[in-house]
Amino acid sequence: MQRRRLFVLLGLLGAMTACGGGAPPAPREAKGGRDYDSEAADPGARAPEVPPAPSLAEAVASLSPRRAQLADTAALVVDRIRTLEVQRDVTCWTSFRQLDNFIASKSYSNFAALTKIVAAKTLAHGLWLAASQAASGPAVSVEDIRKVSHIDASLPVDKQQGLASLPADLDAQQFRDYRTTSEHWRVLLSIAQDELLLRDPRVKPLAPEALDELAVVATKLSLALLTESGEVATEARTPYIETEHVKVAFTNLKARFQIPDVPPAPAGEVDIAGARPALVVLTRQLIDAKIEALRKFNKAGDALEAELDKISKIPVTKQGAAKLREKLAHFADFIARGYEPMRADNYLADGNFADHEMPGKDYIDATYVENATMQLFPYVMMPNGDVKLRFERRPGTIITEDVEPADVLLLDHQMNAVRDTAIHWVVLQDLWAKQPFAMDPFAGEYLSELTSIVATFWMRRAQTFARAGSAPALDETLFERVEDNRWAMVMPHDTETRVAWSPERLAAKRRILAPYGGALFADASAAWGLPGAVEATVEGAAHAGGAAPTGKDVGAHSGKQVPEGKDVGAHSGKQVPEQGKDVGAHSGKQVPEQGKDVGAHSGKQVPEQGKDVGAHSGKQVPEQGKDVGAH
Repeated sequence: MQRRRLFVLLGLLGAMTACGGGAPPAPREAKGGRDYDSEAADPGARAPEVPPAPSLAEAVASLSPRRAQLADTAALVVDRIRTLEVQRDVTCWTSFRQLDNFIASKSYSNFAALTKIVAAKTLAHGLWLAASQAASGPAVSVEDIRKVSHIDASLPVDKQQGLASLPADLDAQQFRDYRTTSEHWRVLLSIAQDELLLRDPRVKPLAPEALDELAVVATKLSLALLTESGEVATEARTPYIETEHVKVAFTNLKARFQIPDVPPAPAGEVDIAGARPALVVLTRQLIDAKIEALRKFNKAGDALEAELDKISKIPVTKQGAAKLREKLAHFADFIARGYEPMRADNYLADGNFADHEMPGKDYIDATYVENATMQLFPYVMMPNGDVKLRFERRPGTIITEDVEPADVLLLDHQMNAVRDTAIHWVVLQDLWAKQPFAMDPFAGEYLSELTSIVATFWMRRAQTFARAGSAPALDETLFERVEDNRWAMVMPHDTETRVAWSPERLAAKRRILAPYGGALFADASAAWGLPGAVEATVEGAAHAGGAAPTGKDVGAHSGKQVPEGKDVGAHSGKQVPEQGKDVGAHSGKQVPEQGKDVGAHSGKQVPEQGKDVGAHSGKQVPEQGKDVGAH
């Protein structure tokens, strides 16, 4: 327990540029108040010194052999993340979620995104647990995983050097895209850390080859979960993928791939105090890996002011960069320590509060970070990565001037530029050096992302002050003014108009459809020989949609083709038994004679045999009866 003064992270954030085009309120001079950080050093003096990461071997010395070996597996995963992201660039939380939304064909709500992480972990955890039970030795081997897995994780030899030679069909492209991120490694690292919390871990450590095998399986399970939850949400006609849709998809996949349950750990088995030294070291190793990857890939140095100067139209002084770094650490410290969240509209930003002892959490998970964020810094991430903020007058604050609500839009490329400086991970490293903490890898991603959003807003805010005062550079005095306790943050308003399917509208729909009988189309599946079962394939478990009798993928969202006149339409399974029949997905277009329109939504022409026929695709028909698939 730390003796410290209560502080408000987000008192917040003051007179800002409004999205709606309104002029920002005039800057005001900082008022006097209690200096609750009077002991802080001069921000311009020097950057905090960061000691080297401690030894994991020393941290696990008091653990059982199995827990110590599991910690070694976790450290190996961190090293995999470092290696991958140095080569491929660090993919931030927002980019991960954008990729998830793209693959699922629908956006996840904030809490559904967390549910998806838990579901993906549980699926991979179940297989790791089953492989551990099947393993005869002290560590899980590749053969142990293959015994219990009903997902083909085999990889072509040439693909093991970077996946560059994968065919460019949709499922393989999704697999390649997902594997160039570190999400699958983060899933395994999070599972390993969860098990480290137990006195007697239920899973065995992984041999290096088994780690790679399980990472491939985890990727395919994640892809399957994404597409399955997207289809469940589409069937429910909801604008977003919500938690209940992810739960249905999880249940479906668990049954489909025969994945065993992961029982909850008995309360008496949880030993956070014993595991914490190892988890603290793993947290630091991950932070260091992130900073190293960002700096190497972006060819950036460790002089923060120089990196910020590259992305700012107004120069940033050394003292200004140090002040921004200090304030961001002050902000992130609250969540990194696991303190009980306050509301963003409290009245404590001016320092009028009493000293108080604040107990924190020994281990920070993603759910806590999400909950704290929604209370302290509520924001909405748009599908394109932009972030919306809203500020309203703080109730009860005594002010003499009018304060109007303001909406702020932070653009995705602005935040990405800030992230390329690595400042968000450097801030977490500063906090760890000051007081080590233990954090789940997904929690670390979420908190670092939040820190980068705040950094982007404060950079813009300081630039607004600089322009208003014709300041030549962003110095410490401007960054000192970015917080303003006249405003409180609230959840941004959703201005998108959506017409709900009310009971009245559903009743009207039933009345309209009543004269047409039970169905609006004939079920020709049996006569046309469509596949009746969904199977995992070598290409991946990304909801292939089934397999043809010959074993070829033909399912929705895949665009897989069957060369010899088999299923060809995404979402349709239409076939071309002979020239002139239906070939377009969603269309039923006819080919009365060779060379007419055949593509759904496209109007593509076939002036002569072998030209474009696919909707949105430009697929070719090299010979009669070949590939003609929509999408």
